[in-house]
Amino acid sequence: MTLDVAPPGSAELLYKLMTADETWTLYNGPYFGYQRPSFDEFRERRFKRLQAGDDAQVIFLEGRPVGEVSFYWESESTRWLEAGIAIYDSSVWGRGIGHRALQQWTTRLFERLEVERVGLTTWSGNPGMMTCALKAGYRLEGRLRKVRFYQGEYYDSLRYGVLRSEWGEPLVPASPSSDSLEARLLDTELLDTISRMESRLCAGEPHAVPRWCEVYTALAARFAEDLGAGSRETLLARSGALMMLQALAENGIGGETSRRAGGDIGPGRADAREKSP
Repeated sequence: MTLDVAPPGSAELLYKLMTADETWTLYNGPYFGYQRPSFDEFRERRFKRLQAGDDAQVIFLEGRPVGEVSFYWESESTRWLEAGIAIYDSSVWGRGIGHRALQQWTTRLFERLEVERVGLTTWSGNPGMMTCALKAGYRLEGRLRKVRFYQGEYYDSLRYGVLRSEWGEPLVPASPSSDSLEARLLDTELLDTISRMESRLCAGEPHAVPRWCEVYTALAARFAEDLGAGSRETLLARSGALMMLQALAENGIGGETSRRAGGDIGPGRADAREKSP
């Protein structure tokens, strides 16, 4: 996995990557609303940023693009910087690409810019991004409770950050222990998010949803058997499965059953200003 600028002539490839699989939009600050850019808009704005590589770069996995990292200034005059990451190819989610890309990007930001902190903001409807931030070495610094209203429910806004003085050797700060406050908060968030996603997935007309409920139930049982009942790995696997099944339902994949079930399904990923993976 590497980070680099967009190669010349890759505008169409990157545009297709971003728009062909739009599962990521369900988790990337969906409460802001998403509007697909035209190819010309993408080429003149996003692609030029990715070509320059100053505030955005492409994530490559084994030589092919799968997403991007970026940063924006919350306040340039006070050197308040926020990092962002998005993995557009949902088929590679859950393979640790996000936190490795975020680690590389954070190192580059500290090397290139005169800042003492790199921040990242997400929301409690995105357990994958919460885990990514902690695995990358960021700390949970703040929580604004119930400030994101989406699909009839309130979610928290979460602020993560890491200081230059904390970003030393080893490059990857230790993950929080199972009994640490951050770990307990993460497990609580995961359980809460899983409960809400399960309720959405299995809600609706009785004849429309058994397909998704049955698939999820079978997966959850397998995760518990292979990874340990109640373990964080099992919780993460369950939340990932729920995300993917909700995305399939949203996109109408799987026939009439999924189209009927999909209308009410799908909390989102990370923010537009709270850029995710």
